[in-house]
Amino acid sequence: MAIRPWENESAREADARFPSGRWVGFWRQDIYRGRMELDITFGGGRLFGDGRDCIGDFVLSGHYDGQAGKCCILKAYLGQHEVEYDGTATADGIRGVWRIRDTQTKRFLDAGPFHIWPTSTEEGEALHSEASRSSGTFVPLRDEYVAGQRRRSNLTPRIIHPA
Repeated sequence: MAIRPWENESAREADARFPSGRWVGFWRQDIYRGRMELDITFGGGRLFGDGRDCIGDFVLSGHYDGQAGKCCILKAYLGQHEVEYDGTATADGIRGVWRIRDTQTKRFLDAGPFHIWPTSTEEGEALHSEASRSSGTFVPLRDEYVAGQRRRSNLTPRIIHPA
């Protein structure tokens, strides 16, 4: 029986910017800031994992380039939509832009910034503590999320076309 990558410690990424394990962070959409918890395994330029946020549970897949520090993640909510994350790894985690595409036209429906970081580092623990104190689980500024579903009263999705 073959050893799966997440079971093989020697196959995991040695670059400190891409530690396998628990990550936390947030995404911003319009006036919302949603916290997320992720379990990510990095190795051989590929990544996979799972997590949860106020929208629901999701699985992760993607790739990263240790030399350039670039990271591309596909977040697929179970039974729902997908979100593309493109970011750059630094000492304080991975920051970048998320995008949601229309599944038929492939046009961007929405986009916004994100920041995730590992909780296994001193810096990550400090960021996690600060984020927990400042934002709680979710900071609704206009509408709110209830039982995994967002209620949008007067907000409509904006169309963002690729440059």
